[in-house]
Amino acid sequence: MSNETKVTILGTSGGIPMEGRGQSGILLESSDTKILIDCGMAVPLRLKEAGVDAEEIDHIFLTHGHLDHIQDLPSLTKASWLRTDEAKFTIVCPPDLVDRLPNFWKSVGEFERTEIDIKPMVPGKRGRFGDFIIEAFDTPHIKESQGYKINDGDIIYTGDTAPNPNLKNILDDTNLLIHELSLPMETSLHTHPDGLIDMISGEQIQRLVLTHFYPQVLDDIENFRLMIEKDTGIETVISRDLDKFYIGH
Repeated sequence: MSNETKVTILGTSGGIPMEGRGQSGILLESSDTKILIDCGMAVPLRLKEAGVDAEEIDHIFLTHGHLDHIQDLPSLTKASWLRTDEAKFTIVCPPDLVDRLPNFWKSVGEFERTEIDIKPMVPGKRGRFGDFIIEAFDTPHIKESQGYKINDGDIIYTGDTAPNPNLKNILDDTNLLIHELSLPMETSLHTHPDGLIDMISGEQIQRLVLTHFYPQVLDDIENFRLMIEKDTGIETVISRDLDKFYIGH
């Protein structure tokens, strides 16, 4: 396994477009493997700005089927086809997307020139994907939504989630927790500051990266960051598109 993982935050907004912020996507890179998790609006552009062409992606993982997490998948495969005459991608996702995703490419006329191998992964299952060991875990967002535990919890990406009491069973000396903070108030689908504080207080997390913002939470995001950092003692970062983090093994 590679000695270092580079994590690039490709998109940091939720479903409402905001200046300078694409929608959900993160890139994991080792010396030999590139993995994309989620592919919302502007992710192919951010990939290029990060120095990565579409066809370099080895695997794509999806947390769930909401549009701000899958919208630019056909754009990604089209870019690969236009550059190389090939668009071959392996996609790992919740089972409910296995039959639905091909219709997405068909609806925009890109299916015939795209080769996608779609593999279901359910919470609790894990596998090796190049240099990365990745395990899915359940998230309370929609019926089939999940986050991903990478390299035995060294990196955790929640995707969209309400405060998740099961996350405490997953966090174990986590180097980088990438967690959504969508809204300032409690909802049934997303995480708010007080819920996040309650959930991670006392956990061994070296760095918390906040993402998936809606305008309502960004209006006071620095105060929320300071509150989370003060109450938990965890270094807390407000992510922006193309932020990079380096994780040694």
